[in-house]
Amino acid sequence: FMRGLSDATGDLYVDQSGFTGRFDIDITWSRVPAELIGEDDGPPALSTVLREKFGLEVKAQKMSVVVLVVDRVDKNPTDN
Repeated sequence: FMRGLSDATGDLYVDQSGFTGRFDIDITWSRVPAELIGEDDGPPALSTVLREKFGLEVKAQKMSVVVLVVDRVDKNPTDN
């Protein structure tokens, strides 16, 4: 679920819920919530959807994560 959110938003989400297993959910949300652009009707923010539908809290936090950086790819591999 968190990987899907990360892929969809371009942000990194880390699951600290403790839930296990697979979930099939359908949510509608907006990167720019309706209330921020002065609309009365429109999709809510992702954090609002997660809180209201699933009771999950999304909060910004600094933490260490492992990142793989590929700085170069050769078309023809060379021997080591």
